[in-house]
Amino acid sequence: MTDTLPRICKVLTDLKLNWTPYGPMQIDPRTTLSDELGMDSMDTIEVAGALELEFGIELDDADMWACVEVGDLVNVVDHKREKTKGDR
Repeated sequence: MTDTLPRICKVLTDLKLNWTPYGPMQIDPRTTLSDELGMDSMDTIEVAGALELEFGIELDDADMWACVEVGDLVNVVDHKREKTKGDR
């Protein structure tokens, strides 16, 4: 899903939380969620909800907690999108 990364970057910056010193063009797959973006557990929950709305998917807590980098989010979202597409 070629549009996943830019859409996730937009979600991260649109949330305008205290951990968004980056613009969408500055976030890449290797950007770490905790260390570089400063996300904590509450931020992770908020991001999960925003990604569910953005992509029309349902994310498991375990999947979100396992994500260390933005690239991990991309992989999880792509997997869920493919699964949702296959379930139709």
